[in-house]
Amino acid sequence: MSTGRIHACAVSAILMLPLFSGFSAENDRSRLAEIESAMKTVSTLSADFVQEKKIKFLRHTLVIKGTFHLDKAGRMAWRVNSPIQYCCVIEKNRLTQWDADSNRVIAIDTSRNQMLKSLLDSMGLYFSGAFMQMADTFDITFPGPDTLKMIPRKGNIAGEFITVMTVTLSRDLRHVTEVRIEERNGDLTHIVFSGFSINVAQPGRVWQAGPP
Repeated sequence: MSTGRIHACAVSAILMLPLFSGFSAENDRSRLAEIESAMKTVSTLSADFVQEKKIKFLRHTLVIKGTFHLDKAGRMAWRVNSPIQYCCVIEKNRLTQWDADSNRVIAIDTSRNQMLKSLLDSMGLYFSGAFMQMADTFDITFPGPDTLKMIPRKGNIAGEFITVMTVTLSRDLRHVTEVRIEERNGDLTHIVFSGFSINVAQPGRVWQAGPP
């Protein structure tokens, strides 16, 4: 696979991760509220991630490795170190990205692109655990005590891209440990997080789009 295609797939896979969510039954409200309460105890988080993206059209599995950083004050960063070097920093209405191939930093005002803004806003809500705020556009069931299965409802723009998303939480419900996304085009994305650092000050370079 060419470097350009790998870069495009990596960026797409990262931005597709979190969309919108909701609940399918009234008795799930208390469980979502419990999860939301637990996740509120986390203000900052960093973790390693390994993502496998099975690309149906190419019959290829792309493995992406890197680190994820979250500051619930309003910042998020994905830093990919394999098979390419790429980073994406999101802060409010600004997305800044860098890749080693071009060695260029590109900044995007997301307020000028409502589709992108909606995606990134919901990404922040998702990782912050604000499920009650995101409760109108997905049906949610609980196939396991720490697992949420989310299916887009009719009219949800997410349904144009994904058929189902399964999220696994830590046993204490404070953060996401695994995400599996089945896309409408037949692609499959599976991301596993590990090596968590919670409520620890993160270095300033994490929030700068550039080389590691």
